[in-house]
Amino acid sequence: MTRFALVLLAAALPLSIQAAPQQADAFVEGKHYMELEEPRSTGTEADEVEVIEFFWYGCGHCYATEPHIDAWLEEKPDDVRFLRVPATLSRGWLLLARAYYTAEQLGIRNEVHRKIFDTIHGERKLPRNPDDVAALFQKIAGVDPEVFKQAFQSFPVGIKLKEADALARSYPLTGVPSFVIDGKYVTTAAMAGSYERLLDVVEMLSERALEEKGSASNAP
Repeated sequence: MTRFALVLLAAALPLSIQAAPQQADAFVEGKHYMELEEPRSTGTEADEVEVIEFFWYGCGHCYATEPHIDAWLEEKPDDVRFLRVPATLSRGWLLLARAYYTAEQLGIRNEVHRKIFDTIHGERKLPRNPDDVAALFQKIAGVDPEVFKQAFQSFPVGIKLKEADALARSYPLTGVPSFVIDGKYVTTAAMAGSYERLLDVVEMLSERALEEKGSASNAP
């Protein structure tokens, strides 16, 4: 068994032994999500909440969560602002985090996001260096390696990578995929118990955050 396969197998174990709750009101703080003692300001308006997904392209859980995220996004209310942020919890994750922002710099982020996941996990081959990522971009989007290199090493991409790293470190994240709802609540696939339930928890917490903001804005 390859090292990559072992990583995916180890990552899958926590979800296999947890039972998902049967209804939204069964979600329990401290078990299915956590509320931060010191919420982080998101800069959103009183009638809007921010949902951030921290992910890594090499994560099997993140890959398995993607279809559920896509389904949720189709029904997501307009007052929920969704952001994807590549996590850099390990130094080895920096390469693919930079790849995400390189795709954004090239204007092909939405086009290649799922393809990057599909290629990495379908072929069980994790890019190890910039040349591997350049080859991946050429394969899935026809990006010339020199064009890729310029974007990959560009100043804007470097700045976004630093901002993403600082954002991830401002929350008590221990793994991915992790979702932060309005800078106040955190949940993970392992906590929720299943990929589908993870988005149920996110939806429930988004509604709660909106209600809390509404109550605060209407307070005398």
